[in-house]
Amino acid sequence: MLTAKGMNSSDLRQRNRGLVLKLVAMQERASRISITRETGLSKMTVTNIVSELLKEQYLIQTSSQKSSGAGRNPVLLDISPEAPVILGLYISRSYIEAALSNLKGSLLWRRSIPLKQESASTLKDKLTGLANAAMHSAKGRLLGVGVSIIGPLEENKGVLLNPTNFYGIEDFPVKDILESACGTRVYVSNDTNAAALAELLLGSGKELDNFIYIGISNGIGAGIVSQGELYQNGSGYAGELGHTTIKYDGMQCACGNRGCLELYANIDILREKLAQACGLSANEICPQNFEELALREECYTIFSDMAIKLSYALINAVNLFNPQKILLGHEGGMLPQKCISQMEEYVNGHILAAKVNKIKIERSYFGGDAPLYGSVCCVLDKLFNGDIFL
Repeated sequence: MLTAKGMNSSDLRQRNRGLVLKLVAMQERASRISITRETGLSKMTVTNIVSELLKEQYLIQTSSQKSSGAGRNPVLLDISPEAPVILGLYISRSYIEAALSNLKGSLLWRRSIPLKQESASTLKDKLTGLANAAMHSAKGRLLGVGVSIIGPLEENKGVLLNPTNFYGIEDFPVKDILESACGTRVYVSNDTNAAALAELLLGSGKELDNFIYIGISNGIGAGIVSQGELYQNGSGYAGELGHTTIKYDGMQCACGNRGCLELYANIDILREKLAQACGLSANEICPQNFEELALREECYTIFSDMAIKLSYALINAVNLFNPQKILLGHEGGMLPQKCISQMEEYVNGHILAAKVNKIKIERSYFGGDAPLYGSVCCVLDKLFNGDIFL
């Protein structure tokens, strides 16, 4: 139950409105009665909040569910088709993807454009062009913009700092550019943090208190959920699993250290090795075909080697945070199941709590789309916490 400790009455009212909206958005069957029971708010408070949200076209009333007992059937609530939508943008090293979502996290529109040898100027043009196309489809009903992006970044200011292998672009002001283009609130997050938030709100993490989302693409990052909350410190540097050392005298990394995990286990390196084994070019190897390729002995040996290297870093992460589960996402969500099972067995055989705790490793709910859904959830999370309303 919410209390007013540390909040003024206006803050508490907004927080309660967000909580009610979250319960309606995240449940198939929500009624005033169920909301009262789950929040601990008074019947009068819930009635007043629901009346406001109906009037403001955030909610609608739907057909009553049939009851086998006596008395009236409760009226169900749902998100209104007239409610504002959210623009989510995912900026990777190779493409930008945009989507419009309703307040239930369902995508209504999406589009992507490739990135090739960009400058700061061309990147800005592509980003604003995609945002403008999305706003045209939104028809003025835009609640806010969420951005999930490769790191490192200064999250509070929404500035992409100095990512490796990103066309030499540095200090790119994502937040300022999009606020100017869209004229609305913009929230920027590291892509793996955003993906972890998507799993927490909409995906496999809804029933978990502690888990780690591992995003594997041409870099490797981690989003950490502890006690039901996304771990964030505003620096944009937390969760850089790819820059943990697995070989102290290994290759020199662009970050300045030696033997970083992503030098040995990222998706681009995996595709190159698979291509060489198959006599193909790397462009002919798609993550969607990983499961099929793993049936070939020469390819599975490559997958197995990657699994062990990833496991070294996962063991350290588990020993530090003791999660209930590890979720593999980005392109890493397409690794062969046999490879994932190998990682799970190796990790559980080497963690400190091996005798009392078994860590499940599985694909994320959203797979390669986790960062895109995460961008949407950057706004949903603010909405449900009562931080934003139109």
